[in-house]
Amino acid sequence: MENQRLIGSRIKQLRKKKGLSQTGLATFINKSAMQVSYIENGERKAGPDTLERIAKALDVTVGDFLAPTVTSRVSTITYGRMSPLISVDQKADVEQSLNDFDNYVRSNLL
Repeated sequence: MENQRLIGSRIKQLRKKKGLSQTGLATFINKSAMQVSYIENGERKAGPDTLERIAKALDVTVGDFLAPTVTSRVSTITYGRMSPLISVDQKADVEQSLNDFDNYVRSNLL
């Protein structure tokens, strides 16, 4: 049940970020706004097909519902500690390396 709430909360956050209402998302995924509300509040479990449709509607992956901030926190902490040690010229390379790390973790470990 706790995972349902976490996933639902993340779906809600991503939906709002995209500027969609529950009704708008419901239209994309062929569900009612009430069903979207139940999913977002963790009252109903979304099946794999529904999660895939939601992810597609929000332009994200299903993995983004499951572990949204783990790798970004690692990147923020790492970059924050390194920033006094790197030059402006190195900043883009460091950011790219951290993005590569995020992508690797999301693809292979989550």
